[in-house]
Amino acid sequence: MSSLGAYNILNFNLTSHNGFSLDLKNIFFSIEVYEEIYNNSMSVRVGILDTENLIRSLPIIGQEKVLLKWDILSDGEYSPIEMNLRVTKISKLQKAGQKTNYILEMTTIDFLNNFENRVSEYVEGPTSEIVQQIFDKDFAPTSKGLNLEPSEDDQKLVVPNLTPLKSMTWLSSKAHTATDASYLFFENNREYMFKPITKLYSEESKNTFYVDRTNNLTNDSNFEDKNTLAFEWVSNFDVLNNISKGFYNSTVETIDIVKKEARLFEHSFYENWDDYEHIEPNPFQDISGTGHQYKPKIEYVVSENDYGDLQKKHYHEDVFLKRLFQLQSVHNIKCEITVYADTKLAAGDMITLNFGTNFNNETDDQYTGSWLITAMKHQISRIKNDYRMQLECVRDSVGVTYPQPIPILKTGASE
Repeated sequence: MSSLGAYNILNFNLTSHNGFSLDLKNIFFSIEVYEEIYNNSMSVRVGILDTENLIRSLPIIGQEKVLLKWDILSDGEYSPIEMNLRVTKISKLQKAGQKTNYILEMTTIDFLNNFENRVSEYVEGPTSEIVQQIFDKDFAPTSKGLNLEPSEDDQKLVVPNLTPLKSMTWLSSKAHTATDASYLFFENNREYMFKPITKLYSEESKNTFYVDRTNNLTNDSNFEDKNTLAFEWVSNFDVLNNISKGFYNSTVETIDIVKKEARLFEHSFYENWDDYEHIEPNPFQDISGTGHQYKPKIEYVVSENDYGDLQKKHYHEDVFLKRLFQLQSVHNIKCEITVYADTKLAAGDMITLNFGTNFNNETDDQYTGSWLITAMKHQISRIKNDYRMQLECVRDSVGVTYPQPIPILKTGASE
């Protein structure tokens, strides 16, 4: 039986500009791999312990190709993760006698090849079809596929001389269905994704982890490797950020230059909550009117037409305030957990977090349930000889209803 956090580096070769190949397995001391749903490319940082002055002898000059392939040592079935990279920077170089420590910063070959092409053309049709066309024609070749959710819009626009990755990211802000405007374009360790964030909510949980559980009351045979190694609340809510982003209450005025008319659209956290899909049915704050309702005056003014072609519309009534609300909703309840690695997980996956309480190890119904992984840092340490993952997890809702009953406290209650 393998130990917790055990890993296996299957391939870790660096090929220099002159064709020389070097195995990095025995000279790295750390590997960190980053992926998140708000970024269209992954990145890697590798700590190197150098006793042969490789920076000069190879030399390392920023034209090196790196193949990195790894998995976890487990009795279960796990697929390895493989990345094709190039070295882009050396940082944090420190010398100690005959030894030199430094970080090799790397990015994917896909990301670098992306700069060799530009998209500058008039396109028509649903945004999802335009993105698929750019992915197939302008972004290829890539070893990963595109997991795409069809949109229901009908665009007529010019992609303004952007790289393929930036084009697809830009188009995600315009895609929508009849009820959803939360499309994102990102890369994780399995694939590229073009989907609304609410579609990610509907996916099945890929794993369960335990927070604040001192013992296994769940009868989970894998409790030890699913118990969190570290946990931190990033936020439970963020009132000021919600106010500034127009989350609670906002309006947009669209100016139609062709018809010479203006239209006003309103959106409210309190009135429009039920218009959308959520992780849990209950909002993270009281919308009944019992609690204070923030109603700041947040106004936006946008053009409904394209100045280059006044017949083109931007569909702000279907996108602008909906997207603002849906994306801001996941910037309230946020935590970070560190767990032993599971290579089946990727940014954009759903997991289950089971929270204990400070009272008899009972389950915390407020936060126990499904969470979305928005960011992930893979951490392989040769010094500790283990592989962990730091996960940023969010949810837009809770498992209890508000207003809550008035509590009975032993101390601190006002008369």
